[in-house]
Amino acid sequence: MILIFLVSVLTTALYSYVIIKDKSIIIKSYFFITLIAFPFQGLFLSIFKFSHPLYIGKDTDVILFCLIYVLLFGSTLYLIFKIFQKLIPNFDIVNRKINLNSELSNTKYIVLFSVISISMIFFFEFLLIGMGSFFSNSSFLACSNLEMMKNFRELFKENDFILKFHQPVKIIAELKYMVFFIIGEVYRNYNSNYQIKIIYYSFFIAILILAIIKGSKLIFGLFIILYFFSNRKKIYTNMKKSISSFLKTCFKFIGIAFFTLLGFKLINHFRNLFYRTEADISCLVMNMKIVNSLVVQEFSATKSFFVIDFIVSRLNYLIPMSKAYSYVTENGFLDYQIYFNNFIGFIPRLFWENKPILTNNMHIYAYKFGITSHLPTDENYSNLFSVGFRPEGESFIYLGWQGLAIAFFAGIIFSFIEKLHHKANIICFSFYIYLVYFLATSDVYFALIPSIVQATITFLVLLTVLFFTKKINKYL
Repeated sequence: MILIFLVSVLTTALYSYVIIKDKSIIIKSYFFITLIAFPFQGLFLSIFKFSHPLYIGKDTDVILFCLIYVLLFGSTLYLIFKIFQKLIPNFDIVNRKINLNSELSNTKYIVLFSVISISMIFFFEFLLIGMGSFFSNSSFLACSNLEMMKNFRELFKENDFILKFHQPVKIIAELKYMVFFIIGEVYRNYNSNYQIKIIYYSFFIAILILAIIKGSKLIFGLFIILYFFSNRKKIYTNMKKSISSFLKTCFKFIGIAFFTLLGFKLINHFRNLFYRTEADISCLVMNMKIVNSLVVQEFSATKSFFVIDFIVSRLNYLIPMSKAYSYVTENGFLDYQIYFNNFIGFIPRLFWENKPILTNNMHIYAYKFGITSHLPTDENYSNLFSVGFRPEGESFIYLGWQGLAIAFFAGIIFSFIEKLHHKANIICFSFYIYLVYFLATSDVYFALIPSIVQATITFLVLLTVLFFTKKINKYL
């Protein structure tokens, strides 16, 4: 256990140094998440002697090897990142060609852009709900009284041709993150403008409601983060103003963070806002009495304090990785060819009808690794839930210690993305932040390049809307 402590301390110290000293947001974000996911978990385990529910005392040697691998992976990625930062030229031409800051400073333009883009976003979001794709609340369409949504669902239900477009529809719906970021940056610079303020907060609240309807913790959490990021200047100013202002800001931040984590847990329940009884398949709606009981349940003394439980279980990738490590070292590594999906995954299904589904089948392997235990007698694996391992765990599962090569390629990709970091250019900066979200939070890199291609297409759609708005604005 002492070795786990020492390696965890070393990794924590190195990662913390990188987070504090490096100016790259993508590096700061990636290493912060990895710090919580691995070395922090090692420290917690070595000090308090308990961890993830799957932890077994005899696994200490395996956990140690996992921590060493994580340390080497992060060190390799950062070293390659710094080397290629010096080798890759700046994308100044992109910054010059795509600069609409003067237009975004015009109230008429930003209002027009907001109306057009937000209308598009919600139209395509409801198309997704109608398709039943990327939507967690399965009973919503059947049980709600929204006839329009039911008609949408009936339209798409048996139409294979229309369903081929679900990925393009999703790509356009993803505009919400960059659009909110752009409006947030404009609001940050011109927060005295009441029109921009109304648009900003109306969009923010509408998206949070959408997140609850869709049962999406991702949308909910990411928009909270973007909200803090948009208000970073105001937060920083208040923290420097006085001690009382500093304390007030800290308490406000802690309070919002606390209720955000609570919202993460409660949103699982709201996925079943509409639900069906098994007996007569009748539709029921969750009432306030049920909601209150769920809130009380989350605060119940019989459960672990949910913040600690969230950190040492949901954010703990170390123990699941140790389970996977034990399995692959005994039974052989998984098929490394899965990484070739990076070279075919970006081809649209619209042009490749028989394109294979990009999946790592981790819902199956999670069971085989001993992470999930439920398996129906008919071996219906579809009922199992998938488990992520972060790029560190994933690379070892498929390549063993040679998985450090993934860190090499990730460092190169991070270097290219960093060249888009132009804070003065709001449009490029929004694209950069969007890519940071993908690269820093992704648990899987076997289809990383397709994700970047999809993000780029979303950005091109955004540029189309921006320049279209510019044309319309001239005639109004």
